[in-house]
Amino acid sequence: MKAFSAVSRACSDACRELCESDGYGTDMVRCDDCCTEDLCNGNYSARYYMELMKEQYTSWTEPLPSEKAYNRANNITFPY
Repeated sequence: MKAFSAVSRACSDACRELCESDGYGTDMVRCDDCCTEDLCNGNYSARYYMELMKEQYTSWTEPLPSEKAYNRANNITFPY
């Protein structure tokens, strides 16, 4: 899950069937996993989310060379 960052779980009145890009300049992909019964939100394992993210494309999995240089010059550490 190279660019995976968060899982948000909640109830909603609507369900988007397709994943959508969200946010300006963040290259974030948002996917809904919907069900129609009470207490049916049981997809909670890391394996489930890893499989979901395999289907998504994001271009931001590696920082640009200038971002790496800036981070190193300012002692900012990221796991890359």
